[in-house]
Amino acid sequence: MSNPSQVARNQASTRKSFPTWAKIVAGLIVLICGFVYLNASGQLNLFAAERNATPSKGEEVRRLPVSVRPAKFVKKIEQPRRYTGTIRARQKASLGFELTGRVAAVLVDEGDVVDKGQTLATLDSQTLEARKSAIVASLEQANAVLDELVAGPRQERIDSMRAQLKEANSDLKLAQLDLDRRINLRGSGVSEAEYDRALYNQQSASARMNSTKRQLDEMTTGTRPEKIAAQRAAINQLKSSVQEIEIQIEKSCILAPFSGKIVKRMIDPGTIATASIPVMEIVDVNNLEAVIGIPIAAAQHVDVDQPYSIIVGGQNFPARLMAKIQELESSTRTQNLIFQLDDHADGRVIPGQLGQIEIVSEVDVEGFLVPTNSLTNGIRGLWSIMVVDPNNSRVSRADVQIAYSDESQTLVTGPLNDGDQIIVNGTHRIVEGQFVQAVNRSGHKQ
Repeated sequence: MSNPSQVARNQASTRKSFPTWAKIVAGLIVLICGFVYLNASGQLNLFAAERNATPSKGEEVRRLPVSVRPAKFVKKIEQPRRYTGTIRARQKASLGFELTGRVAAVLVDEGDVVDKGQTLATLDSQTLEARKSAIVASLEQANAVLDELVAGPRQERIDSMRAQLKEANSDLKLAQLDLDRRINLRGSGVSEAEYDRALYNQQSASARMNSTKRQLDEMTTGTRPEKIAAQRAAINQLKSSVQEIEIQIEKSCILAPFSGKIVKRMIDPGTIATASIPVMEIVDVNNLEAVIGIPIAAAQHVDVDQPYSIIVGGQNFPARLMAKIQELESSTRTQNLIFQLDDHADGRVIPGQLGQIEIVSEVDVEGFLVPTNSLTNGIRGLWSIMVVDPNNSRVSRADVQIAYSDESQTLVTGPLNDGDQIIVNGTHRIVEGQFVQAVNRSGHKQ
């Protein structure tokens, strides 16, 4: 353990060993620093005195040129505000088959651009095609029968039927003579069997003649209207069946309802598709609109006849007002306005992006409009403005409050007068009481 007395002796020897020349150098440094400080303080005080002093008559004072703008007293201002909404496609559809069946082909993929009426996907329709062919064959046969009924029998058939009627009439006469003979000989040895056979032959001949005569009458007078109507009804029924099959075949295909772009595809060939279940989505990317919620007071000033611009991704796109939804949004208490973007937005704006519109409205407020870059930080939460006295070009400071501000101008309230010359830049080089040379916007000295 060290002895305290020994430590003290060591410290004393160390102090004694510090060289004398070091002490001299340190003293010189202290003297030089003090001299520089006193000299600088004197020059600064002298410069401040010269700057704040009122120039005597005939004495010229160097004045710093500054740009000034007049303060303008207003009772209302036009206040631009931006409102944000969503870009959406004017038309959007989820597409699906109307029938259940196996998917035969999918002809588009996500991102493909399609035209209205283009086939997008198909179901297997072989069974429907076979049924259609069978019904078409029956329809052709029914039409041929109708044509025959309307035209009636040919003359050859009529002549043949007349010959058959003549032959039947001869057979009937022969049978009648034989029957009469049997009747006359019935009491002189003619058996009952022979009589019955003669009677039967006469009746059969009479029936054949009557039948042939009716057929000939039908041929000569034409087909009955009822029969033609019945045949036509059968034909119409077959046509309806063919039309039904054709509709089912059409419903086995998905057609584009409008020109647009495929954004979703949820099926592949071979999949069993269920009726009414969406299998793809299409959007009309060539007709875009912006839906923007605006407070009802501002929406009243939006007119259909005025041109508007929708800001999307920092770019302006011309638009026109399409509709005002006559119902407030319950969550935001705003009125939705629908703007249609023109063709310049095609391919440059995507549905789902945010869109903004800037609407200028008048606000009743009194104050002074000054350039925004003329404001500097003041005290107690206020802002300061440097004002040039037009009589002696001396600078004074006015503490003001901000009522409204944008990038270019600010509305303030405070001890200002209409037309006061406001220093707009370089205020960091100016102090209160300094004399300056005011230069207006055109560059002329004042």
